[in-house]
Amino acid sequence: MKKIILLIMLAMVATTGVQAKRKYTATNKTKTTALDPALVLADSLNSAALDAFNFGDYYEAINLGKQAVEAAKVAYGEQADDYAVALNNLSLFYSEVGDYTNAVTYGNQALEIKKVTGSMDTADIAPFLSNLATCYYGLNEWDRAIEYETQAASVLEQKGENDVDYQTSVGKLAQMYAKAKNFEQAIHYGTIASEGRMKSLGEKHPDYAKALNSLATYYNLAGDYDKAIETGAKAVEVFNEAEGETSHDHILALSNLAVFYHNGGQVEKAQEIMARVKALKAKAEEQITE
Repeated sequence: MKKIILLIMLAMVATTGVQAKRKYTATNKTKTTALDPALVLADSLNSAALDAFNFGDYYEAINLGKQAVEAAKVAYGEQADDYAVALNNLSLFYSEVGDYTNAVTYGNQALEIKKVTGSMDTADIAPFLSNLATCYYGLNEWDRAIEYETQAASVLEQKGENDVDYQTSVGKLAQMYAKAKNFEQAIHYGTIASEGRMKSLGEKHPDYAKALNSLATYYNLAGDYDKAIETGAKAVEVFNEAEGETSHDHILALSNLAVFYHNGGQVEKAQEIMARVKALKAKAEEQITE
């Protein structure tokens, strides 16, 4: 029986709008004052670039980000944390539009400065490491992506398993390992991510369901269809309770569950679920037009 492709809902390393914010966007730490025009200019350009990025105007963010980098170089110097922050933010902006070559260049420049000005053993370095991991992921360089994200997760672990940045980082690691076809490690880190979400957010939170759905896909890729079904069914249940049966997340997770059943040889059950998916999609469309 031929496996069918599922609509994987992986939330950790997406390069689209909301998730791409990654909770890792760095900000300037140096306080500016109206008495220093150079600092004010650098700070205002950095803030404007971040505003453009958060509103989805990524090319304007790049334009402003380049200006922020030059202003930060003048205001703080080339070996200052705030200059590294401006470089890292510019790397993030390029990454968002898929220009990973420029993203890697600026990201590496930022990290090299942080290696001098800070410590590789504190959570302060995590945004720089994780950003580079995402850049290399975009270039399909799985080993390098995993290397940098592993370092990020290691320092973020100091903040505890309930820390959202740590959970996001291990979730990203899971997806990276899945891309590298190391499904054992993908399941390992996916399990850590889902358990962390459950402990910090509770069993009825949609972010917990997203982590479960991702974990289910790793079981599916590994050929463990029973675990994929078990985990995927739990994701469906949580989404249904948290968002409703006609929510996009619930319908997508239900579609994935059908795939797990199909790949596990339970074709009739898969067809039954897909009929349910079709009915829910029609119901959702009706609710939109009402």
